[in-house]
Amino acid sequence: MIMPVIVLVLGMALTAMVLVVDLLQVTDAARVGARAASRGESRLEVERQARRLAPDGADVHIQGRGRMVSVTVESSARGPAAWFPGLDPESTARARKEPGVR
Repeated sequence: MIMPVIVLVLGMALTAMVLVVDLLQVTDAARVGARAASRGESRLEVERQARRLAPDGADVHIQGRGRMVSVTVESSARGPAAWFPGLDPESTARARKEPGVR
């Protein structure tokens, strides 16, 4: 009787760990992408740097408005977490363009 409970708890813990790792990856990827965009790097380079840190298959969206740039990285939940809506890791980072950058 206790074995199914142990398996369920371990499965939930593993799923939570995967979600946390993916969330950390999309957060780091968005931060690095925003920093590159603030330096005036090309969109292709910003996307390359963000994808390097993001989970496989993540989407990278770059937006500039005035003196601010933002990079959003979205990924699909993996494993059992994919069965539940709203658990897809997503992060947005914003940065002010450095002086001299258009």
